[in-house]
Amino acid sequence: MRIMLVVNSIGVGGAERVVSSLANAFAARGHAVCIVTLETKRPALPVSESVQLVELNARKSMGGLLHVITSLRDVVRSFKPDIVHSHMIHSNLVTRLVRCMVPIPRLISTAHNSHDGGWHRVLANRLTHRLADLATNVSSEAVAAYEKRRAVPQGQMLTVHNGIDTRAFHFSQGCREQVRDLLGVGSSTPLILAVGRLEPEKNYPNLLNALSRLPGHLRWRAVIAGTGPLQADLLKLADELRLADRVSFLGVRSDVRNLMNAADVFVLSSNWEGFPMVVGEAMACERLVVATDCGGVAEFTGGLGYLVPPQNPDALASGLAQAIALPRDQARQIGRQARERVQTLFSLDAAVDRWLGLYRGDRIDSARSGDADACAD
Repeated sequence: MRIMLVVNSIGVGGAERVVSSLANAFAARGHAVCIVTLETKRPALPVSESVQLVELNARKSMGGLLHVITSLRDVVRSFKPDIVHSHMIHSNLVTRLVRCMVPIPRLISTAHNSHDGGWHRVLANRLTHRLADLATNVSSEAVAAYEKRRAVPQGQMLTVHNGIDTRAFHFSQGCREQVRDLLGVGSSTPLILAVGRLEPEKNYPNLLNALSRLPGHLRWRAVIAGTGPLQADLLKLADELRLADRVSFLGVRSDVRNLMNAADVFVLSSNWEGFPMVVGEAMACERLVVATDCGGVAEFTGGLGYLVPPQNPDALASGLAQAIALPRDQARQIGRQARERVQTLFSLDAAVDRWLGLYRGDRIDSARSGDADACAD
């Protein structure tokens, strides 16, 4: 098939990693693949040389929107895809409008979150919904949230879980020792890792306040990988909470797998999520997970980890304290079980098979029954 994937950019976010991994896997199976990015940014994720990459240089203006729409129309005409698969709200809306201008044999729109913005985005999504052949989201909770907000009609959005590349994300003792040495963290000091954009929905103040409430006798260090508009505020808060000597902000990192190997506990403090890839990647690396119970986190973890209510630093602190204090042999056992769960239910190969079936037009009813089986445990 000729497959076109449309996404905001090939940065370091979860949705971007999904698109990069899918593109490489499709190309490896002999399909012609083109990634179209709305924004022009230096790719931060590995993309196979056999994958065509087109950047549209979007600008935040009405003229910029018209430029992106007409440019994407021209790319569709040139590439002649059998399937166009868009990811995230902006790409979904743009590709639907382009379909009014140029034939697209099959169009799939994938959301990656339970909350994609205010009422205007909800309205735009609902008004353009019928322009896509299939709308999907990355977790059952996210689908339910879309339906509750009336962003899609009831029963007309399908859950398709993201796939984790377990060949890339796995535990390595050698890598662990090397990265901890670079970070200046002793072998016996528990290391807590958080990964994600420094933006409101990730609620890093929740994490910092939780860290400040950990019992005084516990030894620990924490590192946060990511950047964003709240960085200065978070640095100030960490200083006010007297955490500056125990919490390090690492900025944008392309070595997330290495950081996960170095860590003992992976923490997610978000207010809302879709199906956070970083949780599955941490599980694939056999790490303990402490996370707020939002989006598809519970679907991912299946009881293997510590889930706490969002926006509750006391509960998050309790989960972190339990994870840090867990005997090492028990932590290793949970880590092995977590990886087995990801390999069985959320592997990249399984996700690629699922998408290729939907691209070919497999029945949605059979896809729904398969989805239910995946969550039966």
